[in-house]
Amino acid sequence: MSAFLEREQNAVKRLTKTVREHHEMKHEKLNNKRNFALLNNNRTDDWFVNETELEFPPDIKSLLSKGPKFALPIEHEKLPLIKYIADGEEIVQTIKEKEKQEAARTAFSLMVKEHRAMKYINATDRAILNTTQRTYKFLKQHDDILILTSDKGNKTVAMKKIDYDHRMMDILSDLNTYRILRKDPTTRLQTKNNNLVDKLHKMGVISKIEKNRMTTTTAISPRIYGLPKIHKEGTPLRPICSSIGSPSYGLCKYIIQILRNITLDSKYNIKNTTEFKQRINNTYICNDEQLISFDVVSLFPSIPTDLALDTIRKKWTKIQEYTKIPKALFMEIVKFCIQENRYFTYKDQTFIQLKGMPMGSPASPVIADIVMENLLDTTMDKLTRPPRLLTKYVDDIFSIIHQDDIDKTLDTLNSFDRNIKFTMELEDNGKLAYLDSLVIRRGNELKLKWYRKPTASGRIINFNSKHPKTMIINTARSCIQRMLNISDKIYHKETKMEIINILKDNDFPDNVIRTLFKKHKSTIDKTKNEKHIYRSLMYQNYRKDYHIRIVMTKIE
Repeated sequence: MSAFLEREQNAVKRLTKTVREHHEMKHEKLNNKRNFALLNNNRTDDWFVNETELEFPPDIKSLLSKGPKFALPIEHEKLPLIKYIADGEEIVQTIKEKEKQEAARTAFSLMVKEHRAMKYINATDRAILNTTQRTYKFLKQHDDILILTSDKGNKTVAMKKIDYDHRMMDILSDLNTYRILRKDPTTRLQTKNNNLVDKLHKMGVISKIEKNRMTTTTAISPRIYGLPKIHKEGTPLRPICSSIGSPSYGLCKYIIQILRNITLDSKYNIKNTTEFKQRINNTYICNDEQLISFDVVSLFPSIPTDLALDTIRKKWTKIQEYTKIPKALFMEIVKFCIQENRYFTYKDQTFIQLKGMPMGSPASPVIADIVMENLLDTTMDKLTRPPRLLTKYVDDIFSIIHQDDIDKTLDTLNSFDRNIKFTMELEDNGKLAYLDSLVIRRGNELKLKWYRKPTASGRIINFNSKHPKTMIINTARSCIQRMLNISDKIYHKETKMEIINILKDNDFPDNVIRTLFKKHKSTIDKTKNEKHIYRSLMYQNYRKDYHIRIVMTKIE
């Protein structure tokens, strides 16, 4: 009898276990289905690029595709309140003005109270939290996978660690560009940096505060990492170097504030696409002219440091207007920043870059711009018929050139220095992409339309991200304003449809999208209705009287 009861109990246990496992599996499937339905809008599948053989669950793939800037919700009971308040107060203390500091502290305390008052979270946030837990667990089980951001396009890339390491070592094994150092030079360079800073302070060039800011006692070596080039076959990596905290970082940031003055009055430079539009406004183009863009191949590694130093030396007459540093010491500092600090670490090995400007140094973009300015001045003087219009953004050049001078212009640019090589792109069917615009020929006129490159994802701050809602809305409003400002009115209808698609991809509800466009229209109408009234006022300034004309804006 006891044996029979034992068998019955075992059977009941097995049945109970089977039913429980079945229910758990069913619950997990339903939960995953719900999470996926809430997280995925079936429009952003290409935001996640899988370079592995591993199959990612749909809900995990959807969450990862939202990118590293997607802010996750925090459950009420798991909020680290003490740390949260301490971090908030630390940020508030950085505000110098007392009134603004108090306003920020009040706003922060209201945020804390609002979060503590929340007892329940909505279905979307619950789905995000559930999927986040599954994602942590999934990536922990597959710890040989790296989650990266693409070099271009702002997409999420999954890659095996071993493939990533092989591709990085393929880059660093180029003996013409990199060499392994036996000893890390950080301590030596830190000492030299501090000596140069001390010398500037003793000469009275910098203040005590500036000296403390540039002096370093805990410098670290620059770190190199790679971003996948998903737009190229084989997905190679673009090497990126972070120099934050390196020995010369503070000194470089100081010196570039002086060097920036060289190109302030540049006749080529543009800050953004809006300024580019202003530059080409009312520009005509003849039938025998072409729209051309030029681009430098690997700008920073292509510029020899000797060329950079020689170019700065030639500009000294202009530089000395902005600094009291003697020429010899100034050139020594620049050389220290761009020649002696071209090293970095990868996987406990220290490498030195043998040629070109140092990657990741704050000095490299500014000095590269000075060299490019000199290059254009030199080469344009050599041309018998230079481009009628030429603009430059870093190393991207837009120009209108007579069709007979295209090859000659390219050859002249490439003759400036054997290390700096340009590629060229011609207009196609009267259209040429430049920055985030499409320049279009309409007869002898040029029109502009906002342009999204085929590799671009269109990913912005997601509507469901836990950033402050004002930040999310203002980001969307800025996108609408920028895209419509870039496009000429004849392309506004097309541009609006593209904007709507981008906002929907980022989970913006239809009613929010409609409100955003209404606010944009009301802002435009408000600007149109502004009237400028001019008044002449007398200004007394001790010895002399000045008449100044001011603009008073009256909004009716």
